[in-house]
Amino acid sequence: MMEFDKNVCPVLDVDGIIASGKQFDLEIRLPEDNRNVIYGIVKDCYGDPVCDAVVKLVEIVCECGKEERRPVSHTFTDKEGEFVFGPLCNNKFYAIEIWVDKTTHSSLKFIYPHKIP
Repeated sequence: MMEFDKNVCPVLDVDGIIASGKQFDLEIRLPEDNRNVIYGIVKDCYGDPVCDAVVKLVEIVCECGKEERRPVSHTFTDKEGEFVFGPLCNNKFYAIEIWVDKTTHSSLKFIYPHKIP
């Protein structure tokens, strides 16, 4: 069995040359993944899911008493209003900004602390 570092995604090597008519039969067992993710649902004032809202993840860094927002990633909500970001780094401050129809809809601020085994 292969040993994995739980904080790094595994990279698997496949020996051989891919040629015409060749098939690799693989069984891949992934290690337990305990990294943090952010999952959410965007709903309108009536409680209905909002499709295609822009959701932006930013890291908040405080240096020399000044707050700086660094873009990390962005996505769009699906037809159920759902979105997900991850994996996230431990002990960092994040904010989520949501835009619906060109208007800033919401902004959230939170920290993901280091997980205790």
